Amino acid sequence: MPDGVRTIPLWFWCGMDEMMKNRPNVRSKLQSRPEQRQPGIFVRCGVREGAVLTLGSRERIRIGREVPCELVMPSQKISRIHCTVEFDEEQKMFLVTDTSKNGVYLQKIRMPFQIPVMLPPGTVLSLTDESQQIVLLG
Repeated sequence: MPDGVRTIPLWFWCGMDEMMKNRPNVRSKLQSRPEQRQPGIFVRCGVREGAVLTLGSRERIRIGREVPCELVMPSQKISRIHCTVEFDEEQKMFLVTDTSKNGVYLQKIRMPFQIPVMLPPGTVLSLTDESQQIVLLG
């Protein structure tokens, strides 16, 4: 990185510190702010807004409205197991699989059903519609 250039962490821009103070009910695996070098998922808006879930290399995280999902988003629009997210440490990319009836959208285009798609960190995904969004952190 050139001298004088800094990266501003995502939690700074999203006001995440304030959001997390008001959300004590997030699951124990969720952190108060994302680690800059640790891959994970940030809930940008919707149910569980402000939550962060970190991912280990090749760890699979399920997002859905019921347990056994690691990120539970209780909404009738979210499927029981809506999608899965993995991080490939070698490629520094996320592998996202839509397993839902209502869809996972990338820039208003529905991702293919049950076909894993490689996505870079910083990608914003909409779950069903734009009121439920997650950001892939890398």
